[in-house]
Amino acid sequence: MVESPTAGRAILRKPKKIICALDGTWQDSDSGWVKGRWGQPGHLQNPSNVTRISRAIKPEDSEHHAQIVYYQAGIGTGLGIKDQLLGGGTGLGLSEHIREAYYFLANNYSPGDSIFLVGFSRGSFTARSLGGLIGNLGLLNKRGLPHFYEVFLDWTDAGNPESPGPSFWEHYRDPLEPEKRHIPQTPSNDPTKVYEYLDEYRASKSIDVHGQAWSPLTN
Repeated sequence: MVESPTAGRAILRKPKKIICALDGTWQDSDSGWVKGRWGQPGHLQNPSNVTRISRAIKPEDSEHHAQIVYYQAGIGTGLGIKDQLLGGGTGLGLSEHIREAYYFLANNYSPGDSIFLVGFSRGSFTARSLGGLIGNLGLLNKRGLPHFYEVFLDWTDAGNPESPGPSFWEHYRDPLEPEKRHIPQTPSNDPTKVYEYLDEYRASKSIDVHGQAWSPLTN
């Protein structure tokens, strides 16, 4: 629990669980009517498994930890035909999806919270990329978020030997411990301790869903 002094008294805040549910290509949570194509009749859309998982998570677990769900529709689910074809066919928009999920986590994370990533298809790629991004950078606080896009571009260009200027790790390394990675304005004094932000592979606490305890991220 975290103590917050308010008007002379302490309010105990239990750490929350933040769940990112990232859907696959052409998958969304609309559950509307799918028009018939190529002579096939229309039908009611079945919710994807990622959608079902996101809807099954309770607002609180059995120990009254809040469970906050962020659902992201898959690539290629936009209204325009360009987004549907290019996004679904080539993965156009993946970087934007990674940034959107990162922004959500950075805006909602408090020290002590747990983060869970669930993904399918290109949503699982988004989840892995997001986990790697947090593992390398930590989570920027709200004061540092305006600089995130520049940092993200540097991160995506880190493996390009023809990239101008200093390499990503030279730019963002800790000056006191050059072998460690450091991004300023993270919510921790030691942003190299990734487990404070993301316990992607060793989920010590489960997410409570209707009638059962479920932990999707294990070794």
